[in-house]
Amino acid sequence: MAPTHTLGPLLKELFISRSSVARELGVSVQTIHNWCSRRVEVPPQQVSRLVTILQDRGAPSRSVAEFVQSELEAYGIDPSLLVENARVRGGLNADTVMIIT
Repeated sequence: MAPTHTLGPLLKELFISRSSVARELGVSVQTIHNWCSRRVEVPPQQVSRLVTILQDRGAPSRSVAEFVQSELEAYGIDPSLLVENARVRGGLNADTVMIIT
């Protein structure tokens, strides 16, 4: 079974269609398919936009952080630069994912 921190299984887990992601990002469905199958790495400028989409659709912060870590590793960036932290704002938990480069 593929790790859930890659894009394909994450979209499937959240019931997000590849076509809806493609529309939101302004890319082709084939591009999303290639990213999901890891044939092509997600361009760094698209990772941030994908994080926003995933968070907006209710992805758990741990899953988003693992997705970003996976993308960092694919580009040879030290994943220890990823910091995950939960903060409390106004009594509600708000998850924050931060990438330090």
